Amino acid sequence: MSIVATVFSVATMSIVATMSNGAARVFSVQSGGSLRFAAFLYLLRFAAGILLAAAPCACTQAINTDLLADVAFVPPDAFPPSQRSGSAGIFIGITEVTNQEFARFVKSEKYKSGEAGFLEYWKRSPSGDLEPPAGLEAHPVVFVNVRDANRYAAWRGMRLPTRMEWESAASYGVEGGYPFGVWQNLRANTLELGLGHTTPVGFFENGKSFLHLYDMAGNVGEIAIIDDEGIIVKGGSFAERRVRIVPAEDELVFGYDFSAGDVGFRCVADAIPFITERVLRAGLPSDTRVQALAIFLKKSGASGRQLLEKLVETRPETRTLVEAALSYQY
Repeated sequence: MSIVATVFSVATMSIVATMSNGAARVFSVQSGGSLRFAAFLYLLRFAAGILLAAAPCACTQAINTDLLADVAFVPPDAFPPSQRSGSAGIFIGITEVTNQEFARFVKSEKYKSGEAGFLEYWKRSPSGDLEPPAGLEAHPVVFVNVRDANRYAAWRGMRLPTRMEWESAASYGVEGGYPFGVWQNLRANTLELGLGHTTPVGFFENGKSFLHLYDMAGNVGEIAIIDDEGIIVKGGSFAERRVRIVPAEDELVFGYDFSAGDVGFRCVADAIPFITERVLRAGLPSDTRVQALAIFLKKSGASGRQLLEKLVETRPETRTLVEAALSYQY
C-alpha cells in the first residue's frame, strides 16, 4: 500500500499543536476537511523532495555556493518615494524564524530571557537545555518578545524590520492587498483554513510573495518596529481571519515586552553591509564569492545589478569580484 493510501485509510489523525496559551493540545480531525487536504499537500511535497534528492543535478556547484539562499533582496524602489533616498535596499528572511533556528541561538549564546512566558511551550532536555517539542522544529518560534527577537537577529548579523520595510517587502510586485495578490483560500494558514495551529515555514508554496517570501500572510503574525517603544504585528496568523498587508483599520500597538503564541518574527538587514559580510568576508575562496554573486544576479536581475554597482561605489576593492560575477557563465 502506498504512503498516501496508508495515511488516508486512517479515519482520524492526531496532531500535537501549540495554542496561543502555550499549552500542547491534541486535535482529532475526522477524515475530510481542510486539515486532511493540507496533509495531502504535505505528503506530495515530501515525495517530491525524495525524488529531487535522488535525481542527479548538474547545478550542484551553484547550489552549494548560494550564500544568500535564505534571504530575498528588496530593492529601494519597493519603498515609498520618501524612503528611497540613500537606500541600497534590504535583505529579508524568506521564512519566519523557526524553533530549530532559535534553539541554535539559545544553545550557542546560553541565552536566557528572564521574561515571563518566554518559550513556555519548549521542554527541558535531560542535559537541562531548552528544546522545542519534537515535530515543531520547522515551525515558527513564538512566545518571544522584541528584546528576544532583537538578540537573535543581532546574532545573525541582522535586525527586525520596520513597518515600512515589512509592508514594502510583502507588497512588492503584486496588487490585490495580499502578498500573493488577490485573496484565495488554501494559500495561507489563517482562521479560514481551520487548522488551529502553526504549520512548518514554507508549507504554502502557492502562497509565496513576488519576492518568494513565505507566510507573509498567515501562520504567525510578525513583529514590525514602529519606534523605540512600540511594535505592530503584521500579516495575521492561524488564529485570525485574513489580514491585508495594509489593513483599512488602525493596527494595535504593543510594547517591547509583548509576546504571544501566534506571533513570531523574521529578520532583515541593510543590503550592502549584509552582502559584504555574508559573501565577501575574508576566508572564502574567490571562486566561491564570484559564484555566490553570480547566483544573486541571476535571481535578482536588474535590481541586483544596481546593488552591486552601489557596492563597487562604496567599496572599490570589490570591483574585480563584481566584474567577474557579471561575466560568469553557468
